[in-house]
Amino acid sequence: WRALLSHANETPDPRKQVLHDLKHFILQRQQQHESIILFIDANDHLPSSPFQRFRREVDLVDIIAEDRDVPPTATHMSGNRLDYILLSPDLAAGTIASGILPLNHHVISDHRASYCDIDVQALFAILKLEDLTHGTRRKLQLSKPSVAKIPRQIGTIVR
Repeated sequence: WRALLSHANETPDPRKQVLHDLKHFILQRQQQHESIILFIDANDHLPSSPFQRFRREVDLVDIIAEDRDVPPTATHMSGNRLDYILLSPDLAAGTIASGILPLNHHVISDHRASYCDIDVQALFAILKLEDLTHGTRRKLQLSKPSVAKIPRQIGTIVR
């Protein structure tokens, strides 16, 4: 608020400024051919709102609305949909499932948790991903001095 006031803006609108800054950040990333995943509590639910205009301007897919034949349910206890998952079209194409969980399902909150599952194998099939879970593939071996000290450091922190 103070920062906006200090820039000679007598009637600052922090929400509008956040959307403006976020839009420019996303557009820069898109120019670099980067994919976008945006989970956002927009506190906005009207079709003609600044948030909906922002969403159209950055060309992101509202995956929860896209993934259904009926409009998404409310994400807030007020009965409004305030929370969104917005994806670049390439990521939206690889989405397996998305949805909104019941209120207080995992966490006590005035918002319902939402989720999006993306098929990583389909999106990155070209890369031939290898299994990096095995320690030797990650080159983590206790014989290396830099790795061997980790258990001792953890023991010190835990004590």
